[in-house]
Amino acid sequence: MDTFCPLGSAVVTKNKVDPSNLAIKSWVNEVQKQNGNTSELIFKIDFLVSYLSQIVTLYPVGMHRNPPEFLKKGDILEGEIEGIGRLKNIIV
Repeated sequence: MDTFCPLGSAVVTKNKVDPSNLAIKSWVNEVQKQNGNTSELIFKIDFLVSYLSQIVTLYPVGMHRNPPEFLKKGDILEGEIEGIGRLKNIIV
């Protein structure tokens, strides 16, 4: 992606984990912000991987919260996918 690409310590292939039914969660500073499942995604995993593997510009989405929330320096962003693991990033 344009300026970053957080990537875990491992890549899991489709024959090891069924990507169509995995819990997905995220936290900011240990406060859970998202809790969903890949079965609820609008687009199928294959399409998302194909689409996101192209270079894209990411825009903040916190503006849609009430009140709006934006990541700031020092925040800790964590994402977890069931069967794959958790990725932790400190915002700089």
